[in-house]
Amino acid sequence: MNNMNNIYSILLILFISSVVYAQPIVNLGNDTTVCSGNSVTLNAGNPGAAFLWSTGATTQTITVSSSGTYWVDVTNGGTTRDSVVLLVLDLSSFSVNDTSFCSGNRTVSIQNAQNNFIHLWYPTSSGGTPIHNGNSLSANFSTNTSYFIEGRSISNVRSAGLPDNSGSS
Repeated sequence: MNNMNNIYSILLILFISSVVYAQPIVNLGNDTTVCSGNSVTLNAGNPGAAFLWSTGATTQTITVSSSGTYWVDVTNGGTTRDSVVLLVLDLSSFSVNDTSFCSGNRTVSIQNAQNNFIHLWYPTSSGGTPIHNGNSLSANFSTNTSYFIEGRSISNVRSAGLPDNSGSS
């Protein structure tokens, strides 16, 4: 046997595998306005991803009922952030007292009318075509009459194509 140094060649094959993740697509929707006592469920989509909400929650969905800006970071390889603004309107101060007065020219006003609202006055409780919009109604009252008032946020009124008498553009 020969004591020669044997040289061994080692063939090293290295397989590198990589997974390419698409950047998550996140859409929390449009900014939203709700009345007090209501809530909104925000859904970040992307099941199986990691979530971090502005509230500290780490779930795919959260339910919120307070005004504010809510954001979520969704991580699945890359990270994407989306945010939405929730405006909660307190309508508890919206009221008109039952009013009795003698016939003639009179004005009936809404107490504590909110600035971000337009108030639509109707002759029936089922709505229909408003007879007036504004914080007060002036008329020549000659008979026993009932009026019904609907308060709409100005942003909803604009999107519905109704008149905006708020004085802003």
